[in-house]
Amino acid sequence: LLSQLNTNHQVLSVINRAQIIDDAFSLARAKLINTTLALRTTTYLSRERDYIPWESALRNLDNYVLMFDRTEVYGALQAYLKKHI
Repeated sequence: LLSQLNTNHQVLSVINRAQIIDDAFSLARAKLINTTLALRTTTYLSRERDYIPWESALRNLDNYVLMFDRTEVYGALQAYLKKHI
């Protein structure tokens, strides 16, 4: 799925793209997958033109921004977001 998002995300429906992002972050919060894997679902977003996947990503990323604010991880998270989004 990550490969498909990064090569031709439009093969997947808009709802499915948003759900992949949302599910990945839900699994990361439950500690069933690594957070970096969830973040990798957002690397294609610079090419995304539909609202729903962006809304899913921003809602989930906002939780991480709030969680890591005022920690040593915050700078790295901001750099990642600037580079990929």
